[in-house]
Amino acid sequence: MEQNIIDWLEDSDPVVRFRLHRDILHSDQDTINKIRTSIATEGWGKAFLDHRNENKHWGEAYYNPKWISTHYTLLNLRMIHYPLGDPRVNESIELILNENYSKEEGIVHRIGYPISDVCINGMFLNIAAYFKAPEEKLRSMIDYLLSTQLKDGGFNCQYRKKQTHHSSVHTSLSVCEGYWEYEKNGYTYRLDEIIKQRKEAEEFLLVHKLYKSDKDDSIMNPHFLSMHWPYHWHFDVMRALEYFSKSKHPYDPRMKDALDWLRSKEKDGLWPLSPHYSGKTFFTMERVSQKSKINTLRAMNILAHYYRIDKA
Repeated sequence: MEQNIIDWLEDSDPVVRFRLHRDILHSDQDTINKIRTSIATEGWGKAFLDHRNENKHWGEAYYNPKWISTHYTLLNLRMIHYPLGDPRVNESIELILNENYSKEEGIVHRIGYPISDVCINGMFLNIAAYFKAPEEKLRSMIDYLLSTQLKDGGFNCQYRKKQTHHSSVHTSLSVCEGYWEYEKNGYTYRLDEIIKQRKEAEEFLLVHKLYKSDKDDSIMNPHFLSMHWPYHWHFDVMRALEYFSKSKHPYDPRMKDALDWLRSKEKDGLWPLSPHYSGKTFFTMERVSQKSKINTLRAMNILAHYYRIDKA
């Protein structure tokens, strides 16, 4: 990487600097830890916590309104690698695990609501496992998710409907991310089943080359070829590639089209940021631009992972 790009990335929020030093520069662990700690005391990380209400929620409730609810704020904190151990974050997660929890169906989006949502549970498992919530508090969520897999290996929020036979890439990726976070953080409850389902859901995504129809190779949705951050619940190719690289998935030839697309978006060593999804936000972490710091780092890390093995 050219020095001028390194300097440009270095002059950034700690969230960006953390990824730069961890993923690209591979700095010493003390430097990486120091930068990560600063995420809680300055910039984007501090700003999110400053918006927390006295009732331990953000926004109006657990899932309202998007994107300033407790759910999506916690998801943002997970995405920016907010440091572990902050009692305020742990209190909010504990609150959700106590109030929005169904013994039969894991997390529900509204207290007392009888029906849960696969995508929400996948995302919240990602959050709770990242922040190391107690395993016993996650078991209902695990039981629920394991009961929702479709025959094609993936997941779909509409799985209860009789006519739903095909999985959703949105839901499948959210569940994969949650399962991987659970697995890598050392949880053991029903782990063998989780690993099996995660690999089957990965296969569902790969059969579709991450964004194409398995019938005629056409693009399933043009919005999948966008580069959003934060992406919330939405699927896109870059998010999928980031998941596969982070979970150490070996190169698969069915990734080639997606990797080629990602390479094609580079200009002068930089990658763009797509327009933000509509909805309320507390603040803008990064403005839409052809020169996005966060997406440049994400893309570089993905491509370094797959191209260093000289297979793509």
